[in-house]
Amino acid sequence: MLLCGHTYAVAVNRAKAVALAAFYEVKVCAPDLAGLTIFGQAGESFEAESAGAPYRYCRLRRWPRGWGFVRFFLPGLGREIAQWEPDIVLCEAEPWSFLRWQAWAMTRWRGRGAKFVEFTWENVRRPGWKGWVLRGMYRAAAAGADGCICGNRRARELMAEAGVAPERLLVTGQLGIDEESHPMVEEAAKRRWRRGLGLAEEALVVGFCGRFVEEKGILDLLQACEAVRRDHPEVHLALMGSGRLDGALAAAAAERPWLRLLPPVSNAEVAGVIGHFDLLVLPSKSHRDAATGAVWEEQFGHILLEAMMCQVPSLGSRSGAIPEVLERSDVLFEPGSPADLAMALRRWVGNREGLGQLGRDQRAATLAKWSHPTLAANYAAFLNSL
Repeated sequence: MLLCGHTYAVAVNRAKAVALAAFYEVKVCAPDLAGLTIFGQAGESFEAESAGAPYRYCRLRRWPRGWGFVRFFLPGLGREIAQWEPDIVLCEAEPWSFLRWQAWAMTRWRGRGAKFVEFTWENVRRPGWKGWVLRGMYRAAAAGADGCICGNRRARELMAEAGVAPERLLVTGQLGIDEESHPMVEEAAKRRWRRGLGLAEEALVVGFCGRFVEEKGILDLLQACEAVRRDHPEVHLALMGSGRLDGALAAAAAERPWLRLLPPVSNAEVAGVIGHFDLLVLPSKSHRDAATGAVWEEQFGHILLEAMMCQVPSLGSRSGAIPEVLERSDVLFEPGSPADLAMALRRWVGNREGLGQLGRDQRAATLAKWSHPTLAANYAAFLNSL
Protein backbone atom coordinates (compact mmCIF):
# COMPACT_ATOMS: atom_id res chain seq x y z
CA MET A 1 0.00 0.00 0.00
CA LEU A 2 0.99 3.58 -0.64
CA LEU A 3 -0.86 5.89 1.76
CA CYS A 4 -0.82 9.61 1.05
CA GLY A 5 -2.47 12.68 2.53
CA HIS A 6 -1.66 15.74 4.61
CA THR A 7 -3.06 14.04 7.73
CA TYR A 8 0.06 11.88 7.92
CA ALA A 9 2.44 14.79 8.07
CA VAL A 10 1.59 14.72 11.79
CA ALA A 11 3.58 11.91 13.42
CA VAL A 12 0.92 10.76 15.88
CA ASN A 13 -1.50 10.11 13.00
CA ARG A 14 0.90 7.60 11.49
CA ALA A 15 -0.23 5.14 14.16
CA LYS A 16 -2.74 4.16 11.48
CA ALA A 17 0.14 3.10 9.22
CA VAL A 18 1.50 0.96 12.06
CA ALA A 19 -1.83 -0.86 12.30
CA LEU A 20 -2.14 -1.24 8.51
CA ALA A 21 1.35 -2.76 8.47
CA ALA A 22 -0.22 -5.91 9.95
CA PHE A 23 -1.91 -6.40 6.55
CA TYR A 24 0.32 -4.65 3.99
CA GLU A 25 3.79 -3.39 3.31
CA VAL A 26 3.13 0.33 3.75
CA LYS A 27 4.78 3.46 2.44
CA VAL A 28 3.46 6.81 3.66
CA CYS A 29 3.87 9.95 1.55
CA ALA A 30 2.96 13.25 3.19
CA PRO A 31 3.71 16.95 2.68
CA ASP A 32 6.20 18.80 4.83
CA LEU A 33 4.81 21.24 7.39
CA ALA A 34 7.63 23.79 7.18
CA GLY A 35 6.41 27.36 7.45
CA LEU A 36 2.98 26.40 8.81
CA THR A 37 1.54 27.20 12.23
CA ILE A 38 -0.79 24.64 13.82
CA PHE A 39 -2.63 25.58 17.02
CA GLY A 40 -0.05 28.28 17.63
CA GLN A 41 2.95 25.98 17.22
CA ALA A 42 5.46 25.52 14.40
CA GLY A 43 4.34 22.83 11.97
CA GLU A 44 7.73 21.09 12.07
CA SER A 45 7.17 20.20 15.74
CA PHE A 46 4.39 17.79 14.71
CA GLU A 47 6.45 15.86 12.14
CA ALA A 48 9.06 13.95 14.20
CA GLU A 49 9.32 10.31 13.14
CA SER A 50 9.81 7.54 15.70
CA ALA A 51 12.62 5.04 15.18
CA GLY A 52 11.78 1.52 14.11
CA ALA A 53 8.40 2.27 12.53
CA PRO A 54 7.08 -0.76 10.55
CA TYR A 55 6.46 1.33 7.43
CA ARG A 56 8.46 3.54 5.11
CA TYR A 57 7.95 7.27 5.38
CA CYS A 58 8.58 9.80 2.65
CA ARG A 59 8.18 13.52 3.36
CA LEU A 60 7.66 15.47 0.14
CA ARG A 61 7.85 19.22 -0.31
CA ARG A 62 4.39 20.60 -1.05
CA TRP A 63 3.98 22.95 -4.00
CA PRO A 64 2.89 25.67 -4.28
CA ARG A 65 3.69 26.93 -0.80
CA GLY A 66 1.11 28.85 1.18
CA TRP A 67 -1.99 27.61 -0.62
CA GLY A 68 -3.37 25.56 2.26
CA PHE A 69 -4.11 21.85 2.65
CA VAL A 70 -6.29 21.49 -0.43
CA ARG A 71 -4.46 23.34 -3.19
CA PHE A 72 -1.05 21.70 -3.37
CA PHE A 73 0.75 18.97 -5.29
CA LEU A 74 3.52 16.68 -4.08
CA PRO A 75 6.37 16.78 -6.62
CA GLY A 76 7.97 13.34 -6.65
CA LEU A 77 4.81 11.40 -5.80
CA GLY A 78 4.80 9.68 -9.19
CA ARG A 79 8.39 8.56 -8.64
CA GLU A 80 7.49 7.11 -5.23
CA ILE A 81 4.56 5.20 -6.71
CA ALA A 82 6.72 3.79 -9.51
CA GLN A 83 9.48 2.70 -7.11
CA TRP A 84 7.14 1.20 -4.50
CA GLU A 85 4.97 -0.67 -7.04
CA PRO A 86 1.93 -0.73 -4.73
CA ASP A 87 -1.13 -2.93 -5.13
CA ILE A 88 -3.23 -0.17 -3.53
CA VAL A 89 -2.87 3.59 -3.49
CA LEU A 90 -5.01 5.08 -0.72
CA CYS A 91 -5.22 8.86 -1.08
CA GLU A 92 -6.91 10.65 1.78
CA ALA A 93 -7.92 13.93 0.16
CA GLU A 94 -11.25 15.36 -0.95
CA PRO A 95 -12.50 14.76 -4.52
CA TRP A 96 -11.80 18.41 -5.39
CA SER A 97 -8.27 18.64 -3.97
CA PHE A 98 -5.19 18.94 -6.15
CA LEU A 99 -3.50 15.99 -4.41
CA ARG A 100 -6.40 13.64 -5.09
CA TRP A 101 -6.18 14.16 -8.82
CA GLN A 102 -2.39 14.05 -8.85
CA ALA A 103 -2.42 10.73 -6.95
CA TRP A 104 -5.08 9.31 -9.28
CA ALA A 105 -3.17 10.35 -12.42
CA MET A 106 0.14 9.00 -11.12
CA THR A 107 -1.50 5.72 -10.09
CA ARG A 108 -2.97 5.22 -13.55
CA TRP A 109 0.25 6.29 -15.30
CA ARG A 110 2.95 4.72 -13.13
CA GLY A 111 1.09 2.38 -10.77
CA ARG A 112 1.21 -0.74 -12.97
CA GLY A 113 -2.38 -1.73 -12.34
CA ALA A 114 -2.62 -0.56 -8.72
CA LYS A 115 -6.09 0.03 -7.31
CA PHE A 116 -6.84 3.67 -6.52
CA VAL A 117 -8.99 4.31 -3.42
CA GLU A 118 -9.81 7.66 -1.90
CA PHE A 119 -11.00 8.78 1.53
CA THR A 120 -13.40 11.70 1.88
CA TRP A 121 -14.97 13.59 4.77
CA GLU A 122 -17.01 15.90 2.58
CA ASN A 123 -20.60 16.05 3.89
CA VAL A 124 -21.67 19.37 2.36
CA ARG A 125 -23.85 19.82 -0.69
CA ARG A 126 -22.64 23.11 -2.13
CA PRO A 127 -25.10 25.44 -3.91
CA GLY A 128 -24.73 27.63 -6.98
CA TRP A 129 -22.20 27.46 -9.78
CA LYS A 130 -19.53 26.05 -7.46
CA GLY A 131 -21.84 23.22 -6.52
CA TRP A 132 -22.48 22.53 -10.21
CA VAL A 133 -18.72 22.33 -10.87
CA LEU A 134 -18.13 20.13 -7.84
CA ARG A 135 -20.89 17.72 -8.82
CA GLY A 136 -19.07 17.23 -12.09
CA MET A 137 -15.84 16.59 -10.23
CA TYR A 138 -17.61 14.08 -7.98
CA ARG A 139 -18.94 12.19 -10.98
CA ALA A 140 -15.46 12.14 -12.50
CA ALA A 141 -13.99 10.97 -9.19
CA ALA A 142 -16.61 8.23 -8.91
CA ALA A 143 -15.86 7.02 -12.43
CA GLY A 144 -12.11 6.99 -11.87
CA ALA A 145 -11.76 5.44 -8.41
CA ASP A 146 -11.74 1.73 -7.64
CA GLY A 147 -13.22 2.36 -4.20
CA CYS A 148 -14.11 5.09 -1.73
CA ILE A 149 -13.92 5.22 2.06
CA CYS A 150 -16.28 7.79 3.55
CA GLY A 151 -15.80 9.32 6.98
CA ASN A 152 -19.53 9.68 7.63
CA ARG A 153 -22.91 8.61 6.23
CA ARG A 154 -23.53 11.91 4.50
CA ALA A 155 -20.26 11.59 2.59
CA ARG A 156 -21.37 8.12 1.51
CA GLU A 157 -24.64 9.56 0.20
CA LEU A 158 -22.79 12.13 -1.89
CA MET A 159 -20.43 9.56 -3.40
CA ALA A 160 -23.28 7.14 -4.09
CA GLU A 161 -25.21 9.91 -5.87
CA ALA A 162 -22.08 10.57 -7.94
CA GLY A 163 -22.11 6.98 -9.14
CA VAL A 164 -19.94 4.88 -6.81
CA ALA A 165 -21.46 1.40 -6.54
CA PRO A 166 -22.50 0.25 -3.02
CA GLU A 167 -19.92 -2.56 -2.96
CA ARG A 168 -17.17 0.01 -3.58
CA LEU A 169 -18.16 2.18 -0.58
CA LEU A 170 -17.18 1.88 3.07
CA VAL A 171 -18.26 4.18 5.91
CA THR A 172 -15.76 4.40 8.76
CA GLY A 173 -13.41 6.86 10.43
CA GLN A 174 -10.11 8.06 9.10
CA LEU A 175 -8.10 7.50 12.27
CA GLY A 176 -8.41 5.02 15.08
CA ILE A 177 -7.46 5.60 18.68
CA ASP A 178 -4.57 4.17 20.68
CA GLU A 179 -5.37 2.68 24.08
CA GLU A 180 -1.84 2.96 25.48
CA SER A 181 -1.49 6.68 24.80
CA HIS A 182 -4.92 7.42 26.30
CA PRO A 183 -4.69 6.24 29.91
CA MET A 184 -7.41 6.75 32.47
CA VAL A 185 -6.49 9.45 35.02
CA GLU A 186 -6.94 8.59 38.68
CA GLU A 187 -9.10 10.86 40.83
CA ALA A 188 -6.09 11.86 42.98
CA ALA A 189 -4.31 13.14 39.86
CA LYS A 190 -7.44 15.03 38.81
CA ARG A 191 -7.56 16.73 42.20
CA ARG A 192 -3.93 17.84 41.86
CA TRP A 193 -4.66 19.13 38.38
CA ARG A 194 -7.62 21.16 39.63
CA ARG A 195 -5.49 22.68 42.37
CA GLY A 196 -2.94 23.64 39.74
CA LEU A 197 -5.66 25.56 37.91
CA GLY A 198 -6.70 27.31 41.09
CA LEU A 199 -9.95 25.35 41.35
CA ALA A 200 -11.46 23.61 44.33
CA GLU A 201 -10.62 19.90 44.52
CA GLU A 202 -14.31 18.97 44.46
CA ALA A 203 -14.98 20.98 41.28
CA LEU A 204 -16.61 19.19 38.36
CA VAL A 205 -14.75 20.25 35.22
CA VAL A 206 -16.65 20.36 31.94
CA GLY A 207 -14.14 20.54 29.10
CA PHE A 208 -13.87 21.40 25.42
CA CYS A 209 -10.92 20.91 23.05
CA GLY A 210 -10.76 22.24 19.51
CA ARG A 211 -10.88 25.37 17.39
CA PHE A 212 -12.24 28.50 19.04
CA VAL A 213 -14.75 29.35 16.32
CA GLU A 214 -18.48 30.04 16.32
CA GLU A 215 -19.45 26.83 14.56
CA LYS A 216 -17.93 24.73 17.34
CA GLY A 217 -20.65 26.07 19.66
CA ILE A 218 -18.28 27.31 22.38
CA LEU A 219 -20.40 30.35 23.21
CA ASP A 220 -23.44 28.08 23.59
CA LEU A 221 -21.44 25.92 25.99
CA LEU A 222 -20.41 28.97 27.99
CA GLN A 223 -24.03 30.12 28.25
CA ALA A 224 -25.23 26.63 29.21
CA CYS A 225 -22.62 26.25 31.96
CA GLU A 226 -23.57 29.64 33.34
CA ALA A 227 -27.18 28.45 33.63
CA VAL A 228 -26.25 25.09 35.15
CA ARG A 229 -24.07 26.71 37.81
CA ARG A 230 -27.16 28.27 39.43
CA ASP A 231 -28.07 24.77 40.64
CA HIS A 232 -24.62 23.18 40.51
CA PRO A 233 -21.97 25.73 41.55
CA GLU A 234 -19.36 22.98 41.52
CA VAL A 235 -19.41 23.04 37.69
CA HIS A 236 -16.41 24.75 36.07
CA LEU A 237 -15.53 25.07 32.40
CA ALA A 238 -12.11 24.48 30.80
CA LEU A 239 -11.57 25.37 27.14
CA MET A 240 -8.43 24.20 25.31
CA GLY A 241 -7.53 25.46 21.85
CA SER A 242 -7.26 28.67 19.87
CA GLY A 243 -9.01 30.51 17.07
CA ARG A 244 -11.06 33.55 16.09
CA LEU A 245 -12.82 33.70 19.45
CA ASP A 246 -9.60 34.03 21.48
CA GLY A 247 -10.31 37.65 22.40
CA ALA A 248 -13.97 37.14 23.29
CA LEU A 249 -13.19 34.12 25.45
CA ALA A 250 -10.33 35.92 27.22
CA ALA A 251 -12.75 38.73 28.09
CA ALA A 252 -15.31 36.19 29.34
CA ALA A 253 -12.69 34.44 31.49
CA ALA A 254 -11.69 37.74 33.08
CA GLU A 255 -15.26 38.09 34.39
CA ARG A 256 -15.89 34.43 35.30
CA PRO A 257 -13.67 32.81 37.92
CA TRP A 258 -15.13 29.42 37.02
CA LEU A 259 -13.83 29.58 33.42
CA ARG A 260 -10.29 28.50 32.48
CA LEU A 261 -8.61 28.89 29.10
CA LEU A 262 -5.94 26.26 28.46
CA PRO A 263 -3.24 26.77 25.83
CA PRO A 264 -3.25 24.50 22.77
CA VAL A 265 -0.93 21.50 22.82
CA SER A 266 0.39 19.07 20.21
CA ASN A 267 -1.74 16.14 19.11
CA ALA A 268 0.31 13.73 21.21
CA GLU A 269 -0.29 15.82 24.34
CA VAL A 270 -4.07 16.21 24.03
CA ALA A 271 -4.96 13.04 25.94
CA GLY A 272 -2.76 14.10 28.86
CA VAL A 273 -4.96 17.18 29.32
CA ILE A 274 -8.49 16.06 28.46
CA GLY A 275 -8.06 12.95 30.61
CA HIS A 276 -8.38 15.29 33.63
CA PHE A 277 -11.82 16.52 32.57
CA ASP A 278 -14.87 15.13 34.32
CA LEU A 279 -17.01 15.59 31.21
CA LEU A 280 -16.20 16.56 27.63
CA VAL A 281 -18.71 18.39 25.43
CA LEU A 282 -18.60 18.90 21.66
CA PRO A 283 -21.39 21.45 20.97
CA SER A 284 -20.84 21.94 17.22
CA LYS A 285 -23.59 23.50 15.14
CA SER A 286 -24.21 24.12 11.45
CA HIS A 287 -22.65 27.23 9.95
CA ARG A 288 -23.57 28.82 6.63
CA ASP A 289 -20.72 30.34 4.64
CA ALA A 290 -21.90 33.82 3.64
CA ALA A 291 -19.78 33.79 0.49
CA THR A 292 -20.73 30.37 -0.92
CA GLY A 293 -23.99 29.52 0.84
CA ALA A 294 -22.59 26.11 1.83
CA VAL A 295 -23.64 24.80 5.23
CA TRP A 296 -20.88 23.25 7.35
CA GLU A 297 -21.65 20.47 9.81
CA GLU A 298 -19.32 18.44 12.02
CA GLN A 299 -17.66 15.78 9.87
CA PHE A 300 -16.76 13.40 12.69
CA GLY A 301 -15.47 14.75 16.01
CA HIS A 302 -12.30 12.72 16.69
CA ILE A 303 -11.85 14.46 20.05
CA LEU A 304 -14.82 12.42 21.27
CA LEU A 305 -12.87 9.20 20.67
CA GLU A 306 -9.87 10.59 22.51
CA ALA A 307 -11.97 11.56 25.53
CA MET A 308 -13.96 8.33 25.64
CA MET A 309 -10.80 6.23 25.42
CA CYS A 310 -9.56 8.13 28.51
CA GLN A 311 -12.89 7.13 30.15
CA VAL A 312 -14.03 10.75 30.18
CA PRO A 313 -17.84 10.83 29.70
CA SER A 314 -18.69 12.73 26.52
CA LEU A 315 -21.72 14.62 25.24
CA GLY A 316 -22.31 16.04 21.78
CA SER A 317 -24.79 17.90 19.64
CA ARG A 318 -26.88 16.34 16.89
CA SER A 319 -24.67 18.03 14.31
CA GLY A 320 -23.34 16.16 11.31
CA ALA A 321 -21.64 12.89 12.22
CA ILE A 322 -21.49 13.39 16.01
CA PRO A 323 -24.46 11.03 16.63
CA GLU A 324 -22.67 8.39 14.53
CA VAL A 325 -19.69 8.59 16.87
CA LEU A 326 -21.57 8.69 20.19
CA GLU A 327 -24.23 6.15 19.19
CA ARG A 328 -26.62 6.81 22.12
CA SER A 329 -29.44 9.31 22.40
CA ASP A 330 -29.06 10.20 26.09
CA VAL A 331 -25.78 12.05 25.46
CA LEU A 332 -27.06 14.20 22.58
CA PHE A 333 -28.59 17.68 22.53
CA GLU A 334 -29.89 20.06 19.89
CA PRO A 335 -27.15 22.08 18.16
CA GLY A 336 -27.34 25.83 18.67
CA SER A 337 -29.59 25.49 21.75
CA PRO A 338 -27.89 26.52 25.02
CA ALA A 339 -31.11 25.59 26.85
CA ASP A 340 -31.10 22.01 25.54
CA LEU A 341 -27.37 21.74 26.23
CA ALA A 342 -27.96 22.96 29.80
CA MET A 343 -30.65 20.32 30.21
CA ALA A 344 -28.25 17.61 29.03
CA LEU A 345 -25.57 18.84 31.44
CA ARG A 346 -28.00 18.82 34.38
CA ARG A 347 -28.97 15.24 33.53
CA TRP A 348 -25.40 14.12 34.13
CA VAL A 349 -23.62 16.53 36.51
CA GLY A 350 -26.19 15.80 39.21
CA ASN A 351 -25.60 12.06 38.92
CA ARG A 352 -21.95 11.31 39.69
CA GLU A 353 -22.56 7.55 39.79
CA GLY A 354 -24.29 7.61 36.42
CA LEU A 355 -21.55 9.84 35.01
CA GLY A 356 -18.92 7.30 36.06
CA GLN A 357 -20.85 4.45 34.45
CA LEU A 358 -21.25 6.48 31.28
CA GLY A 359 -17.49 6.90 31.10
CA ARG A 360 -16.93 3.16 31.52
CA ASP A 361 -19.54 2.27 28.91
CA GLN A 362 -18.20 4.75 26.36
CA ARG A 363 -14.63 3.58 26.84
CA ALA A 364 -15.64 -0.05 26.26
CA ALA A 365 -17.56 0.89 23.10
CA THR A 366 -14.66 2.98 21.79
CA LEU A 367 -12.14 0.22 22.45
CA ALA A 368 -14.35 -2.32 20.65
CA LYS A 369 -15.03 -0.22 17.55
CA TRP A 370 -12.37 2.45 17.14
CA SER A 371 -9.02 1.00 18.21
CA HIS A 372 -6.29 1.17 15.56
CA PRO A 373 -6.23 -2.63 15.03
CA THR A 374 -10.02 -2.76 14.59
CA LEU A 375 -10.06 0.14 12.15
CA ALA A 376 -7.15 -1.33 10.16
CA ALA A 377 -8.92 -4.70 9.95
CA ASN A 378 -12.03 -2.98 8.56
CA TYR A 379 -9.93 -1.14 5.99
CA ALA A 380 -8.15 -4.34 4.96
CA ALA A 381 -11.36 -6.33 4.57
CA PHE A 382 -12.80 -3.63 2.31
CA LEU A 383 -9.65 -2.98 0.30
CA ASN A 384 -9.01 -6.69 -0.28
CA SER A 385 -12.59 -7.07 -1.51
CA LEU A 386 -11.76 -4.68 -4.34
